[in-house]
Amino acid sequence: MRYQISTLATKLAAIAVAFIMPQAFRCTVMVPEHAVLAAGLIFQKWVLEQAKYTKDAISQYYRFIWNLFYAEYILFPLI
Repeated sequence: MRYQISTLATKLAAIAVAFIMPQAFRCTVMVPEHAVLAAGLIFQKWVLEQAKYTKDAISQYYRFIWNLFYAEYILFPLI
């Protein structure tokens, strides 16, 4: 650990802030946003299963996961 950063502590801090300071997050934006992204992920998993896990389908699924990652950063200022 070069910089002594603990990932678990970082995640727990975000959870703690949500409980201690609920006004820090906009639940009316955050919940629907994550629900839509989760629904997209579930749909893409279904598409992957229907394609019988071909190399092309796996590549598209992997690309979609990266797009979700980028979408989180784009939507981050809204929360």
